[in-house]
Amino acid sequence: MNRFLVVDDEDKARALLNKLLLLAEPYCQVVEANSVEQGIARYLEFQPDLVFLDIEMPHKNGFELVHELMLMGESPKVVFVTAFNQYAIKAIKASALDYLLKPINENDLKQCINRARLIDNKKKETDKMDDLLNRLSMNKRLKVNTRTGFEIIKQDDILYCEADGNYTNIFLTNQEKLTTATTLGLIEDQLTSDLFFRVSRSILINLDYLKSVNRKDKVCHLQIDDECISLPLSYSRVQKLAEIF
Repeated sequence: MNRFLVVDDEDKARALLNKLLLLAEPYCQVVEANSVEQGIARYLEFQPDLVFLDIEMPHKNGFELVHELMLMGESPKVVFVTAFNQYAIKAIKASALDYLLKPINENDLKQCINRARLIDNKKKETDKMDDLLNRLSMNKRLKVNTRTGFEIIKQDDILYCEADGNYTNIFLTNQEKLTTATTLGLIEDQLTSDLFFRVSRSILINLDYLKSVNRKDKVCHLQIDDECISLPLSYSRVQKLAEIF
């Protein structure tokens, strides 16, 4: 096992992992990719023995890369790399797949490579990956407690959430509004999609619907069909929002 593919949108993270891999495996070959699209192309060209895959990346995440490769008939051997995503890690553990937490420790990396060497059954790995993707698909739904019981909604159907004391108003893309006796922080923790971003202490938006940001007026605009919604934006979040795009 001497061919590695590192997929991460952060330059420093790729450079560090590349350096650690060369320390762990002095004669290895390392190829890098900074996006899901580039990662797929490099995988097909390079056919690596092991892929170190960042989970949280702009536009598409690491799980989508794996899904697209599997649709092409590939069976990638993957180690997921993440700063922390409790739902993703829970699903990965349940599927008995390997992962590394950032910042990566050199000894953890060596142990990870050694574990990967012991796994040589492609069908078994594919079955485990199928199980993981199924678990993550279930996590794309959110249970919202209401006064009369609860509702199950798709995370993609959430336009934005707004805190109201210990309650949260959830505004959906179909113009419905749900109110739940759950704080915005707890709602944010339950959302597994990377598309949600906290623009202020009280508002969480779905980035898929972000149209523009006005730094001067400290507002952001969401576009849904013919409707444009203006929401307050904390100055401290403007730069972070700009970095995402």
